[in-house]
Amino acid sequence: MATRTPTKRPTKAPVTAESAPFEPVRIGRKARPTDDGIVLFYLDDQPYRIPARISQGMTLEYLRLARTLGESAAAQRILERLLGPEAYEALEQSDDVREEEMDQILRAVTHHIAGPEDSGKDQA
Repeated sequence: MATRTPTKRPTKAPVTAESAPFEPVRIGRKARPTDDGIVLFYLDDQPYRIPARISQGMTLEYLRLARTLGESAAAQRILERLLGPEAYEALEQSDDVREEEMDQILRAVTHHIAGPEDSGKDQA
């Protein structure tokens, strides 16, 4: 009687750096350091903060809105996004906010997101 020898199964080649599968780049959902923010204003002695670090997306949104709607509209929209709905509504509903204070807040937001205003053109 003839005996059969089991067939050998091919062995897999070891995975090396050259043969490793592609690892996709992950964007977002990374652990981020805590951002305690910076105090933008006080309303009835309660501090209202905005993030210390502004995302590039928000900066680009500000620049687009400033170009299409004007700097005041862009600053207002970004202020709303930075503060969040509750804090923005508190500012909006306060009868104590004067025009000078609102201008100062909007200038601070604009400076924070886009840098200092140009005081002149083509300075040499």
